[in-house]
Formats: sequence, C-alpha cells, structure tokens
Amino acid sequence: ADEAKLRSDFLAAYAPKVPRQQNRFDCGLYMLQFIENFMKDPPSAPKPIFADTWVTPQQASQKRKDIQDLITSLSQRRAANADKQVPP
Repeated sequence: ADEAKLRSDFLAAYAPKVPRQQNRFDCGLYMLQFIENFMKDPPSAPKPIFADTWVTPQQASQKRKDIQDLITSLSQRRAANADKQVPP
C-alpha cells in the first residue's frame, strides 16, 4: 500500500486573522469571549469565523470584570448561607 507523505508543497497553508491580546495574560479571556460570541451567534459557512473584530480588547477586559463580579457574588452568597448549612 502506498503511504501518503506529508510535504510542504502538498499541504495548503492558511493564516486566518485572529484576535490578538495586547499582553501575555489575557489569552484565556479572549478564548472565553470567543466561545461566548460563537455560541450566541454561530457563523454559517462559508462566512469566516476569525476576524480582527470578533473579540475586542475591551470585551476581554470586560470578561475579566464579569468573572471577578461573579466570584465576588458567589462568595458573598456562600458566606451569607454558611450559618444555614447543616454540618456533615
């Protein structure tokens, strides 16, 4: 049997435009926001899903604040209910 060989002249290369973070620590926020945007409005083929405006730096920063607010809210709710819980 003939085995397929991978060669650079045989493989197509594609370099889509993707959102770029402006620092070294927002990659997870970009990914979370990308997934949220994608789930809210999934693109239909052949519309490209990667674009410079798919996730903005402002959206990534807002995602950080949203997560911080959620953690704070959950922590406060847990503290408020701590005395109502039955110990194990």
